[in-house]
Amino acid sequence: MPGARFAVLMWKENIKYRCGMSVADASQRKTFWLVLERFLRLFLGLALLALSLWKVDWGGLVYHLVHAQCGWLVIALLSVLVSSFMKILRWRWLLLGLGIQREPGFLHLGGAFFIGQAVNILFPLRAGELARVGWLSVNDQQDAFLTAFSVLLEKYFDLVILLGLVTWLGPVLPVEALITSRSWLVPLCAGATLALAAGLWAAPFLWEQISQRWPKRWAGLAERIESWVRSLRLLRSDRRVLTLMVFSVILWGVMLSTNLFVLQALSLPVDLRTGGLVLVLVYLGLAPALMPGNVGPFYYLAMLALAPFGIGISERAAFAVLLHAIVVLPPLFLGGAFLGMDRWKKRGRK
Repeated sequence: MPGARFAVLMWKENIKYRCGMSVADASQRKTFWLVLERFLRLFLGLALLALSLWKVDWGGLVYHLVHAQCGWLVIALLSVLVSSFMKILRWRWLLLGLGIQREPGFLHLGGAFFIGQAVNILFPLRAGELARVGWLSVNDQQDAFLTAFSVLLEKYFDLVILLGLVTWLGPVLPVEALITSRSWLVPLCAGATLALAAGLWAAPFLWEQISQRWPKRWAGLAERIESWVRSLRLLRSDRRVLTLMVFSVILWGVMLSTNLFVLQALSLPVDLRTGGLVLVLVYLGLAPALMPGNVGPFYYLAMLALAPFGIGISERAAFAVLLHAIVVLPPLFLGGAFLGMDRWKKRGRK
């Protein structure tokens, strides 16, 4: 009997050892693949940067940068700030339209928005939206679910407008962009539309049926779900949706004007199709977030967008450098400023 007990104990210890090894191995494999994925993303981003600047005449690039018209660059910078303000205003309208519990402070919205943008710029992953939701939920004590849903609605409006731009620019779009739009942009937009419509109309009906059988001990959760369902009902207003869509179209027009102002600063041909193509390719290309700052993908796609219009490679490189700086630097500075202000306030409270 003692021998049998000893054998059973040894068998159990062997199983524990093997399970521990399997968990450790799985963790090591997961870490390895994450590191490999980040390395491949960075390598691809650097490859795009090298490819975009491979044949650039550096003397010509410096000449175009030095002789850029500062007045138009200032106007382009102001247009970036205006479009950022409009995005914050649209986000506020969405939150109020969802019936959020308390009116969001504009400074808190601005801080959450710019910190989210800074996260997207600095880190090779699309975590800016999560940072935005978390920041507003903690600092302004807003409902995390409604905040996240407002961001999803915002992205939905942008997807619809992007699809419209792709349709308008079809004849001048590169083949790769057309394939991309057909492979995921159209299905994603259609799926989001169906999901949104189903949520707006089916969720209230389903909750009405479920709430009648809801356990009383979970009354607090029921109240929260009821508030979410009421928020969905508020969006079933054609006038509200149409207003947000029109405002989003104007917002994208301001974003497009930034490209036109930079073209004008470099004395390059100013064309709506040129600015629109830059906007579409950069928006599509930056979605994967390959590297910090997305320098490589941004330069490559901005220069690729100008290629069909007979613009020289040095001028295209100068355009990419200036546009990247104008679009990226304001969110970084403002995000850092809001983060610094928040830390300063917390230290003051202590």
